[in-house]
Amino acid sequence: MKSWLKWGLAGLVCLGIIGAVFGEDQKPGETQGAAAVAATITSTPEPATDESAAPTSTPTPKPEVSITVTGPSSARSDNVTLKGTVDPASARVRIKGQSVKVRRGKWKLPVTLTKRGENTFRVVATRKGFVKATETAIVTRKQSAAEKAAARRAKALRRANQRALDSAESYLETMGFSKQGLYEQLSSEYGAGFTPEQAQYAVDHVDADWNKEAVESAQSYLDSMPMSRQALIEQLTSEYGAGFTHEQAVYAVNKVY
Repeated sequence: MKSWLKWGLAGLVCLGIIGAVFGEDQKPGETQGAAAVAATITSTPEPATDESAAPTSTPTPKPEVSITVTGPSSARSDNVTLKGTVDPASARVRIKGQSVKVRRGKWKLPVTLTKRGENTFRVVATRKGFVKATETAIVTRKQSAAEKAAARRAKALRRANQRALDSAESYLETMGFSKQGLYEQLSSEYGAGFTPEQAQYAVDHVDADWNKEAVESAQSYLDSMPMSRQALIEQLTSEYGAGFTHEQAVYAVNKVY
């Protein structure tokens, strides 16, 4: 009996020592919480790495068509031929919507210059699978030697016509003239001496009221000598007299009588 008690007491002492070693300062539930955190850390899966995924590639840019204009930059006539090159040689070239013939990478097209100075042409080159190319051809239209000479003649003619017109106005300020009589005065070698063309220009452009001129002429005749109505009309309409039309002569006689 004493032996049993002895071993029982010894067992209780051992359990107390073990509890003191492992349970000192430990709060209830702390061991369970630490175990749960450890389990969570252990069970969190790492992200999978797809080593087989292909890298992203940049699209290859389209090649560009290359086009040039080699001339001409100026011309002294209305008709010229534009020229240039294109690469690739199979590209299609158009100017103002018109197809241009291309041979071995060279193109040319006859065009018409529509004005003096700069004439602009837009050149477009295209090919399937290529980026379109554009170029601007500028051709300056200059005067030829013949055109310069013609311009000088035209300028001289304008000056001569203006002088004839000034002379016609001076004659009308001095006395009454019919259109025919003024033309003869301007073109006569004993008068102003202008060419027939210059005299015609003057009488066509002078600011004159021919009825009024007829009245002035009729009054001059009557001032120099008495005349009947019929004689005055004949004098006013005669080709050797004033040269007025019959209607103008009648108008004037009715005014002065």
